[in-house]
Amino acid sequence: MSAAEPCLARQSPHAQATCSGLSRRVRPASQPRHTAKHSLIRRSRQYPQLSTRQCCSSALSADAEVTLTSLQAELETAVSAEDYQRAATLRDEVTKLQQDCTAAVTEANRRFYAAFEHCNLQAMKEIWGNGDQVQCLHPAANCIEGREDVLESWRLVLRGDFQIRLENVRVHATQTSGYVTCVEVMNAGNATGRTVATNIFEKQNGRWKLVLHQGGPLPTASGI
Repeated sequence: MSAAEPCLARQSPHAQATCSGLSRRVRPASQPRHTAKHSLIRRSRQYPQLSTRQCCSSALSADAEVTLTSLQAELETAVSAEDYQRAATLRDEVTKLQQDCTAAVTEANRRFYAAFEHCNLQAMKEIWGNGDQVQCLHPAANCIEGREDVLESWRLVLRGDFQIRLENVRVHATQTSGYVTCVEVMNAGNATGRTVATNIFEKQNGRWKLVLHQGGPLPTASGI
């Protein structure tokens, strides 16, 4: 038996896939765009009867996305002013936006594990994002940085046959980022195991992308 074989025998299926030898960067392109504010400034020159205030107000409405942070700030202001009718409306908007963000990150996490379980490398490529922040820490392996190297590690991992069930899934999300913590219950033929995992997602070009996956052994006595 080689030195690596005892290690493989003790590890979860995910760890076994990475224990045998897992060891660049793509920057998202930014393109200039003409904003609604620019269009309205041109329009004000063509139609001078529009006041400066009208132009600026319309530009801000068209160009600024309603953010969760701004809604929460408005909610606090409304409560402080005892404008409870406005506060109730804002509270509902905040709740709806939070639910939408959480649902979107939950779906992205589902797609990640679907690609994992079905050993679908193309789907795995689609779920991972771009950027220097892309990292992956497989069980029993060092940190892998950069999209290209991370995907190469998954090419090695996805040679197995996995059945994955998630437990204790917790999701937190904003409009731009979110994370999921969970326990992976894995079955790979005769090997079974439990791995605690953290997955961090970012919204890139309007789509939720995975930028960090970390999997590690679950302690025997766990309060999770």
